[in-house]
Amino acid sequence: VRRVSSWTLDLDRLFDSVTAKTKLLLIVTPSNPTGWVMKPHEIKAVLEFARARGIWIIADEVYSRIVFDGGRSASFLDYALPDDRLFVVNSFSKAWAMTGWRLGWLVGPADSENSVRDLALYDNMGPPTYAQYGGIAALRHGEPFIQEQVSLWKSNLDLVMDRFNSNGRIKMQRPEATFYAFFSVDGEPDCMSLVKRIIDDGNLSLAPGCAFGKCCAGWIRMCFAVSEQKIVESLDRLEKVVRPQ
Repeated sequence: VRRVSSWTLDLDRLFDSVTAKTKLLLIVTPSNPTGWVMKPHEIKAVLEFARARGIWIIADEVYSRIVFDGGRSASFLDYALPDDRLFVVNSFSKAWAMTGWRLGWLVGPADSENSVRDLALYDNMGPPTYAQYGGIAALRHGEPFIQEQVSLWKSNLDLVMDRFNSNGRIKMQRPEATFYAFFSVDGEPDCMSLVKRIIDDGNLSLAPGCAFGKCCAGWIRMCFAVSEQKIVESLDRLEKVVRPQ
């Protein structure tokens, strides 16, 4: 994902990067940290491209339920064929706030089941029983919780956007999904140096964009999946360092 006038996935650049040695494409949608969401026509294009070349796709869709226009984001599973070389990864960590439970699921070709099971057995032996029962409860009864959380996060996002717009120095495109504000600050090209100053002078910990790759250098990530009170306090602390114009 890169930013031109907005965050986007340059499909031509992606496809041009593929060589005879390419075995797999990893796609994260919705995107952490940008909040970008892949559109159906882009998903179809990637599927067709990979299908024609026998390339595997791993689609990380763990933020698929945290979208601000309602429902969920488009999934590779919406457009895949039964024999596509595709794995789709999802998790209870984000939408159901079960981060420490380390519980999720994987959808893939039926003939991969034994290999995936063997890998999981050697890697983690499987999730504990209580976590599995928690996942069942989330699927059966957790829809109101998701709606409540997304409503809170959307309200928090509105608050963040208002404060950033009034600041004058902070620039951010409104994310389509996730619970992250990904922003830059005029006159502050070194995101690592800035986040260190924000810790020292504002007692606020944020993630430097350079941790997510070269395309995100100069940007900073702030999580707004907290109470409104904490968001207001965090913004106040941020503006101790990034003073409004």
